[in-house]
Amino acid sequence: MFYKSTRDSSLHLSSAEAIVKGISDEGGLFVPSEIPSLTLDEIVSYADLSYPERAARIFSKFLTDFTDAELRYCTESAYNDKSFDHATITETAHLFDGTYILELWHGPTCAFKDMALQILPYLLTTSLKKLSVDKKVVILVATSGDTGKAALEGFADVEGTTFKEYLTRVRIHHASAMLIDGGFPLEEIMKQCGFTNTATFYRVFKRNTGYSPRQYHNRFAEQKDEE
Repeated sequence: MFYKSTRDSSLHLSSAEAIVKGISDEGGLFVPSEIPSLTLDEIVSYADLSYPERAARIFSKFLTDFTDAELRYCTESAYNDKSFDHATITETAHLFDGTYILELWHGPTCAFKDMALQILPYLLTTSLKKLSVDKKVVILVATSGDTGKAALEGFADVEGTTFKEYLTRVRIHHASAMLIDGGFPLEEIMKQCGFTNTATFYRVFKRNTGYSPRQYHNRFAEQKDEE
């Protein structure tokens, strides 16, 4: 199985190459050159497998340059009771006769994006090893929505990756400068720095500086006045 770009069908990348590259040079997304098919017998046989086993079987149709052992490592590392609060990973709830709901919120952030972002770090680090790329992966992520948080949780404890919450640090740095200046009400500082919830702003600010916004202003604004 090879991958092409949505903006350049002449490209011919392995799945590991596509995973490591992420986005094609011309801005396109990588898609499989063909969509694998499953027979009804295969689908039925998957029913008795665990979630990691089932995921590995399906991934094997798309990631043909990965060995079975590599795929099992990725799926078993991502989909387990350390990351998900339900043994089946995704629970099927019976709503009423003939109708069921697939619950995708049992991951660490309760977002459906956990399903993809829990395994992405393992696919990425395994791909780097396959390509003999001896580099550490640095992830830049904005944490204002559920995607950033799900990405943080996915990459948090994966060897060979580090996080830089760049956007959050820029916001806190800007808020700190405005607090020291002292000429802005708290609501205006929050607005200019991209925060809409006061409790979230206080929590994030204290986590990054060790002070509440008021404590930070009182301490460092006084120092500025003394200078």
